[in-house]
Amino acid sequence: QDLHDGRALSEGLQNLDEKYNSPWFIHHAVKAHYPSDTWFRVNEIYIYFYETFSLEECCELGAIIQGACYKARFEAARRKWPKTSMAINWCFNEPWPNVSCTNVLDYYRRPKLAYWMLRDAYRPRNLSLRYDKLLWKAQEEYRAQIFVSNDLEPVPSFTLVVTVYDDEGNTAYEQTATASAGENTSGQIGEIVLTVPPCRGMWIELYSPELRITSRYFMAVENEQGKIDRQAVRAFVADYLSHKAPVPED
Repeated sequence: QDLHDGRALSEGLQNLDEKYNSPWFIHHAVKAHYPSDTWFRVNEIYIYFYETFSLEECCELGAIIQGACYKARFEAARRKWPKTSMAINWCFNEPWPNVSCTNVLDYYRRPKLAYWMLRDAYRPRNLSLRYDKLLWKAQEEYRAQIFVSNDLEPVPSFTLVVTVYDDEGNTAYEQTATASAGENTSGQIGEIVLTVPPCRGMWIELYSPELRITSRYFMAVENEQGKIDRQAVRAFVADYLSHKAPVPED
């Protein structure tokens, strides 16, 4: 059926089987740990993407939200060193197939988008952004802090190249600076401040040739409904995944 209302869909799923033996319940879509909507987070999908019209698209958009949230949370944990060293998600893989779950590898060991984002977040050296939100308005001031996390030997000097593109590939912002990274440290090395251009989304790239690191981010710009343009974020996800090596079989 067409899914016009996230809350109605969520409540409908919960009421499918009062005996708690429907596939929706057994496979962790609803009521897995508490009475309300559990891991099939339809309401969040509607908050960011407006309405959706298929279960397949719900799963796709949910995986995009999961990847973005995990990336932000795990990078934030590393930036807080030495107060924290890392974050660990529950759970890494699935013990049985689920409709939805917090895992980053599914039951068949196929990686979700979150797997690749967490793998980047946990590189021994990583460039990351600290930002306030994922959805912005055109002409709003965008501000984000740039950090380097380094678990290896010190790097006395390296080049940092920051580029922001709109979703059409036009350069909206450029910055080149020199920074350093101490041994086993995490600290701020720069900042991005710009006016959000009128577009569907901003692609942000942090690059260091000496560290051989590229970090990529997508900051959505509100569409007519005040939501994320799904075609723009799909283009970013496709580009992000195109830079990833395949997962080893063993």
